[in-house]
Amino acid sequence: EALTRGCGYMRLGGYFMRAESEVRAQRRGVVAVLRMFVRGLPPAKRTTWLSPLLRAIAAALRIEDPGRGALARLRRDALLVPLSADPALDTATWVRLDVCAGQDP
Repeated sequence: EALTRGCGYMRLGGYFMRAESEVRAQRRGVVAVLRMFVRGLPPAKRTTWLSPLLRAIAAALRIEDPGRGALARLRRDALLVPLSADPALDTATWVRLDVCAGQDP
């Protein structure tokens, strides 16, 4: 919900969530990947636009929900958002946000 409100300027063409398959990410507490398809993004040169777009999404989450968005982490073109957190233990369960070019109708 915070994504749709904070990132309403993006033309979301759909999304899906799947379990995280990378072992290294699983060790860091990442349990799932939320892949969003954005219409109008070029399918070529993804590395050029991915990092700035993830930074914009992280900023939108901080504005939309200051308590949750402040915990988001941007690492090597991966935006990690807490699914749940235990402040007493300083541990969190994370979801990795991924953005791909969507199909224009």
